[in-house]
Amino acid sequence: MPPVNLAANPRMTATTPPGLPAAPAGANILIVDDNEQIGEMLVDLFQHHGFNVRVAHNGRRALAHLALLPADLVITDIFMPDCDGLELLRQLQRLKPRPRVVAMSGGKDTLMPDILKIARLMGAEGAIKKPFETAQLLQLVRGLLGDPASVRLPRPAASSGPDAP
Repeated sequence: MPPVNLAANPRMTATTPPGLPAAPAGANILIVDDNEQIGEMLVDLFQHHGFNVRVAHNGRRALAHLALLPADLVITDIFMPDCDGLELLRQLQRLKPRPRVVAMSGGKDTLMPDILKIARLMGAEGAIKKPFETAQLLQLVRGLLGDPASVRLPRPAASSGPDAP
């Protein structure tokens, strides 16, 4: 399957590639992306595959969503206004239980490997570069949530000093 240009295909439909397991029952995903088209496409994609999905358009709104209803997984863009993905990762360290996180970015190619590596070092369990194949993202998400024992496991808090609000 060729890479998907999400900005050009915001209402793309997807089918489950052979060999991928079904979504874990009740798995909750929060999509965080300032591009509304990408957010809507990812909501459609994951709902089609049996996940419960919400969307927030920046890190502050994501934290407000999580205060009301925890998520098993957060898929966040890195470059966003008003609390970017790296700040969101830092704030997520305080949550109990802490959701698993997939960082994604379509930023400048020269920064891409480094920014996604930084996101992994800050606690993201997965990272993916935009544009990506939907099957690749589905496999990554199912790998993180596929085992019912992996859903909503607490994560250790970061020990990097006092947290800012």
